[in-house]
Amino acid sequence: MERRIEIINSYKFLSGNKNKPLQTRIYNSLTFIIVFSVLGLLCLTGVVFAMLVDWFHLNFSLTWNKSSALVISSILCLLFLAESFYSYLLLKHIKRAQNKKANKNAELVNLELNQIISKQMRLTSNKLLFILGLAIVICALLVEFFNTDVLYVYLWNYLKIPLLIFYVLLFKQVIKNLIQIKRNNILFEITCLK
Repeated sequence: MERRIEIINSYKFLSGNKNKPLQTRIYNSLTFIIVFSVLGLLCLTGVVFAMLVDWFHLNFSLTWNKSSALVISSILCLLFLAESFYSYLLLKHIKRAQNKKANKNAELVNLELNQIISKQMRLTSNKLLFILGLAIVICALLVEFFNTDVLYVYLWNYLKIPLLIFYVLLFKQVIKNLIQIKRNNILFEITCLK
């Protein structure tokens, strides 16, 4: 079981607070889930509202041309929300399996968890998602810092659909990772604990 806890603690989002009590770490992850859910929902709603205002040519103060900071905020909130969900699942698993002994089947399941954490849960694991997200953030930063009509006309106005594609890909990637973590945790708890 110690090896599994080491693997879980190697996850970059959890590595900073290894020395804190487990219950505090779980509470912090749950707090982050709540905070980033609220912030992410507000930012995402603002982005979608700005898109709709632009598509239907409505007269509101929040328009697509003024939403670059909101786009960056929504992306960051959604990424941190995903990391908080991963952390919460992993820490709850440690709490459930903490005082139990693992049998000989544990190493194979631990190896699979290590692969999930080290390869599949990284933002760069999905190249299209990473490149699309990076391009959107760079464009949003350019628009935010260099307020010129050229950037709006030739760059920002064409990023609505790629941004929606990014949100869908991110959602699919997060759901896939959550299912893999949950499946691995259940497999470990059923087959490897005595």
